[in-house]
Amino acid sequence: MVAVDFGPVLDALPEPTENALNREVESMIVEPQVSGRETEAPRRPGAPEGTPLPVWYVPPAPSDAGGGGKAPGLLVIQEAFGVNDHIRDVCLRFARLGYAVVSPDLYWRDGRWLRLGYDDFASARPLMARLTEEAVLADLETALDFLAAQPEVDAERLGAVGYCMGGRLTWLLASRRPGRLRVAAVYYGGGIVPGLLPESGPAGLPREMPPLIGFFGGRDRSIPEAHVRRIDQVLEEAGVAHAIYFYPEAEHGFFCDQRPSFSARAAEDAWYRTRLWFGRHLPPAGAAARPW
Repeated sequence: MVAVDFGPVLDALPEPTENALNREVESMIVEPQVSGRETEAPRRPGAPEGTPLPVWYVPPAPSDAGGGGKAPGLLVIQEAFGVNDHIRDVCLRFARLGYAVVSPDLYWRDGRWLRLGYDDFASARPLMARLTEEAVLADLETALDFLAAQPEVDAERLGAVGYCMGGRLTWLLASRRPGRLRVAAVYYGGGIVPGLLPESGPAGLPREMPPLIGFFGGRDRSIPEAHVRRIDQVLEEAGVAHAIYFYPEAEHGFFCDQRPSFSARAAEDAWYRTRLWFGRHLPPAGAAARPW
């Protein structure tokens, strides 16, 4: 685990170079145009639930590499508050990098496309409580199947990133269905310890878990530092490629610019490190020309 206090930090990942920063400035000036749409993902034949899954899909920005290579697919898993404007914006950001992105509506059984305010956790709590692991895994795999079926997507190169509740569900997917993902990113996923991992003793993680990067805040009252260290420990013991970053001054939800807990410095740092990690383990077409 690396504690990021924005002072000198020893880190295995490269820091941005001047040329990389220049390309970042250029990319902000001339951003690729992408747009998403609400659609439905069909279920596998014989699935216990036959109702199509509502998903938000964003095709990738055109590659700057030429040659017509297919894009990797990325599953973006919602916070407790639904597939809201923030999650949709995150999908657009990844699509601009060259990923085909899908975000499933996990609350569809209670009503399609529910969006809750960040001050309305009381309404989110019962929705979360009604999500079973079996149903969620079925939905996430349906979303991955949808991605893999898109003509612009390389079906063998899929990844996942999740925020808040979605961070926990990303861990669930990566540990229970490790063969589906090439890479995973967990942002302040609560309840991984002790819900999905014991606080001590053997964790039983599969060695086939995809390379995983995680981000947590020191002022997150829902995720103690001891739990973050436990996550780092079990990944190390299982031999899973990983990087866990801990921001001592950040709160839960620090990546979301629509929450009072937003931390611009922590969010920028985590976004940069996520792009580096994905660029290493799930590079989009044209990644050689990007500041990975």
